Amino acid sequence: MTTETNSSLETVITRVRESDPSYPESISAIPTFPFKQFPELQAAVQARQFTISRFAFAQEPKILELVSPSSASLYNISAVATFLIPLMSLILAFFVSGWFAFGLVYFIVGTRVTTNIWVSSILRAAYQSEHAFCFLFYCSKINCYDLTTRSEYEWQLIKKGS
Repeated sequence: MTTETNSSLETVITRVRESDPSYPESISAIPTFPFKQFPELQAAVQARQFTISRFAFAQEPKILELVSPSSASLYNISAVATFLIPLMSLILAFFVSGWFAFGLVYFIVGTRVTTNIWVSSILRAAYQSEHAFCFLFYCSKINCYDLTTRSEYEWQLIKKGS
């Protein structure tokens, strides 16, 4: 994470804390969470005892810009190309019939590529930074699963239980 991103994320976190005092500043502040230190979480993920996964299906570019700006630009290019290339193919299909099929295939493939960029960027950011992890967990963009106890951890469920 760059310094600029860190300060942007910190600004947003400060605003969230002001509006919701239950915002977790670290993973030790997450009620019922099995880890008290972020390196413990990283070690458990690396040992495949604990998983971090995407929870929300919605892709929000602004959140991606906060936690991973280098991936955000790649995501934006991919998202634009996913719609622009099929649109151009549709226009060209009036002149050459094969272009419509190309546009349709590119739309399907491009949607998958864009989704994969989003998911891998969000998960990488959550794994590499405790601030990003807490922010994404709080926003319900990720959830966690303990493979040893078969327990699921999601902010909304933890919040209801508190």
